[in-house]
Amino acid sequence: MELNEESATLLAKKPTNAKAAIIKKLSHSWPITAKQMTTILQREFGIAITYQGVHKALTQLEEEKIIEKGEKGYQLNSDWIKNIQNIASSIAKNYNNNESLDFEKEIIQLNFQSWISVGRFGSFTFKDDFPNPLGKPIVTCWMHVWPVSTVSAEESKHLIEQAIREKAGLYCLTNHNTPLDQLFADWIGKMGRKNVLGAEIPLDHDYIIRGDHIAHIYYENSFRKKLDNFYQKNVDVKNIDYQRLQELATERTLIQVIIIKNRQFAETLRSEALKFFKNR
Repeated sequence: MELNEESATLLAKKPTNAKAAIIKKLSHSWPITAKQMTTILQREFGIAITYQGVHKALTQLEEEKIIEKGEKGYQLNSDWIKNIQNIASSIAKNYNNNESLDFEKEIIQLNFQSWISVGRFGSFTFKDDFPNPLGKPIVTCWMHVWPVSTVSAEESKHLIEQAIREKAGLYCLTNHNTPLDQLFADWIGKMGRKNVLGAEIPLDHDYIIRGDHIAHIYYENSFRKKLDNFYQKNVDVKNIDYQRLQELATERTLIQVIIIKNRQFAETLRSEALKFFKNR
């Protein structure tokens, strides 16, 4: 089944947060300015929020390619709407065949349109929402350390709280060791994550292991080359090209995430990855 991040919010009758309410409102009326949306969220949805809070939510949704901004205001992103239509067709097909969707057994495919949106999914949604009842260590294996500088202060705070909750630990394994990887590893290390850089592991994609689930993250080759070039080029960490970093974070590119549930496979990958952390 193919899903898009936050797709389910359109089905909610009473949105409980600003982003869900924005999506619901824009599914009925558009375009809407940030100022108008602030009034709508306060009066129609009863959400206590400031203009700054609404602007932040709109910016995040735009970065995640869920909404887009035109001359007269915001509206839903047309590509995202197509994904919603695909989801509806899939659900209808299952209902017609009297088949229920069991996410514990199915392979789930998610399509993201930017690096920052898949980063948020991996850092928050996957690590928070997927089950880990036995409290097994969460392991991330990636080609380059994800830059937390691209998220908000509130999200950074959430990462710290997440690390405190995960008693078994959060482990990050990277097969590159550039100055930028070292800098970003130091940042997430202060948030409670253990890191090993320059690990001799063959990686052609990133993956995260939580409980019995493995999320495989696949980038387009052209975008991977851009990331490699950026990390290799910025050797002076005191003069990082943050503008280019933000451009890469929000650049439109297809990133596919395939999540599978396989206890034996997850245990094997986790055990092999954790070997790099022994005696550290």
